Amino acid sequence: DLSNNRLTGQLPVGLGDYPALNSLVLGNNTMIGTLPGDIFSETMNVFDVGINSFSGTLPPELWTVSTSLTFLNFGVNGFTGTIDPGFSNLQQLKTLVFYFNTLSGTVPSELGLMSRLNTLHFAGTRLIGGIPNEVCQLRLVASLTTLTSNCGGDNPMIQCSCCTFCFDEQATTARTRKAGKRVRRRDLASELRGERIRSAWATATHEGQETVRMNAPITRTATSPDMW
Repeated sequence: DLSNNRLTGQLPVGLGDYPALNSLVLGNNTMIGTLPGDIFSETMNVFDVGINSFSGTLPPELWTVSTSLTFLNFGVNGFTGTIDPGFSNLQQLKTLVFYFNTLSGTVPSELGLMSRLNTLHFAGTRLIGGIPNEVCQLRLVASLTTLTSNCGGDNPMIQCSCCTFCFDEQATTARTRKAGKRVRRRDLASELRGERIRSAWATATHEGQETVRMNAPITRTATSPDMW
């Protein structure tokens, strides 16, 4: 665990020479560069580079080699590209964090195959479209208890009927600047990790069928007064 050490620079060459490395935690530093694919081994269980300045696309070795991963955190970096459907190969994964990157495209429906997920963060990205029904089903029949996306505000970037937290980036940025504060992605991300975020579910009856959905007025957003 090398988190919170003010580390700088790029990932050193040679990490891939340690196939027994099963945990790499580099969170909350100022590291840069891309993620080399050779650092991922079959034995890796935990990979955390949250809150750094990494960039580039996510290497395919993540989902083709390290299939024993249980925890993945890419949050608060500068990763680009799309979310590959191959992430669904990570059948042991419980936590998957993408928030506050410049990832684009849509959320793959294949992520709905990850039945052991309990935390899934998309907030603060450039994803568009909607959260697939297959992913929403994990909220009903599996262990997914936390699901976030940019589904807040009058013109949400993404549609989500099952998210536990809807982030409104435009409103949050405007509110922060109006208060004379500097918008920091790591501060916004801390709101998503906080205990104040909780699920808000309600039942609704439609055409005689009882369904479970997110009750939008109850859903917390990053612009709620008690979130600041």
